[in-house]
Amino acid sequence: MKKYVAFSVVLIVCLSVFGCKKNDIGTIDTSKKIEELRRSTKKRLKEKKEKARPEIEFIRVTKAYEYDSAPAFSPDGTKIAYVSYQDDTQNIWIIDSEGNEEPKRITNTATLDNRPTWSADGKSIIFSSAKLNDNVEPKLCIVNSDGTNLRQLGEEVHGYNPSCSPVNGQIVFVSQNNLWIMKTLNDKPEYITIKGYYDYPCWMDNAKKVLFSSDNDLHSMNIDKKESICLTNTAWNSFPSASLKTNKIAFISNRNGNYDLWIMNSDGTNPVQITNDKYNELYPCFSSDGSKIVFQSDKSGNFDIWVAKLPENM
Repeated sequence: MKKYVAFSVVLIVCLSVFGCKKNDIGTIDTSKKIEELRRSTKKRLKEKKEKARPEIEFIRVTKAYEYDSAPAFSPDGTKIAYVSYQDDTQNIWIIDSEGNEEPKRITNTATLDNRPTWSADGKSIIFSSAKLNDNVEPKLCIVNSDGTNLRQLGEEVHGYNPSCSPVNGQIVFVSQNNLWIMKTLNDKPEYITIKGYYDYPCWMDNAKKVLFSSDNDLHSMNIDKKESICLTNTAWNSFPSASLKTNKIAFISNRNGNYDLWIMNSDGTNPVQITNDKYNELYPCFSSDGSKIVFQSDKSGNFDIWVAKLPENM
């Protein structure tokens, strides 16, 4: 009886879905046809989901000479500071946010400059700088946005991956794998972590918290209480950037195989994949109004600077 019922079900599926005739039943590979049906249904559902998804516009901003990386929007969103590796040096450059103008070189020294961040007033750029073939920790430096008055930050402050708060100008950075804060450009740094491994800090929640990467996940920390919360627990997640206006977090994750750009709520909920291809994205940074994300990608063959324009309410 069970065999008869099973055969009847297969027969009905075959006749109704594939339009088979009775005399064709013995020649059709039923399992193959059912698998084709599954694949076609999955494809239709995927296409329907993609059509319903708001369209994201991607703009290529730079055409890398060798390697462009670590972009950061200016406070007004009109410019992007980034680093470009050329002729065995890596210096700070600036370009307009649409990529319509020629980029301007800001530093021109035989060093490896990295991770620029804009001052709150947009007049200066803070970054780390290391001598070529030097194994010591980089120094934090500051330069006017027109390339003048290049100098060291504070009294030879050492560290890397700085982030300047657009609210009060405080700087959080990494030194010896821990997080430090400078309340003003001339203050002595104070540590906020003393053990573990922390990297890629940035400000969030109106500069009341610091967002950072540790142990392949993203965490937020209240800088007054020194309490941290883990926001992700899937695969590898790093390079966070927070929008103080929309309370969204942009980050890079390889949870689907490649290093793709994602966004999520500030509490770690509702992750949304922004890029989904065979290429790799790194170093995302929100614009001040939260409508754009600038990032590094190798989708053109070289690592260039790209901008993703997000739809409203995304």
